[in-house]
Amino acid sequence: MTDTVPSTASSTRPRGRRIAAAVLAAAGLLASACSSATEVENAAPRVTWVAVTPQDGVDRAVITVWLQDLEGDAVDLAIDWVDASGDATPIALAFGSYGLSGLPTRDALFDPNGQPSQLLWDTSGLSGSGRLRLVPDDLPYERTGLGDTVETPSFDVGAGLPEATAVTVVK
Repeated sequence: MTDTVPSTASSTRPRGRRIAAAVLAAAGLLASACSSATEVENAAPRVTWVAVTPQDGVDRAVITVWLQDLEGDAVDLAIDWVDASGDATPIALAFGSYGLSGLPTRDALFDPNGQPSQLLWDTSGLSGSGRLRLVPDDLPYERTGLGDTVETPSFDVGAGLPEATAVTVVK
């Protein structure tokens, strides 16, 4: 007995199927079904974890942020320092940091924790306790791709959050 691969040629279709396809094509139904536009909604990116490690002897810290995006899109990130009084100020990046635009997520496409990226935060002039507020966006120049706004627990800027810490969604 030999195995045969089924043919996809129209001549092997049953006669009734060929006639039905011809009638649908003539009526324009087959063509319109194939040419209709389908738009897939964007899955918003998420911040899953954050760690903040102060560097000894200098006014800066390493922020490690884990970003997850179901399509593996690059993500822009807005980060604010929210002090104990509730005043929010965008963080200043230290010299040598990669920046907050185009952070990768593709390498951790199937990792629920996301892909870590490290940023150098200039903490000069900051003291006391506060928290970081983060907003990811994977479609900054088109329709909205904003993910949930999240915050870290409160921490002292001099001590940081040395372990990966889960963030909470701000409502």
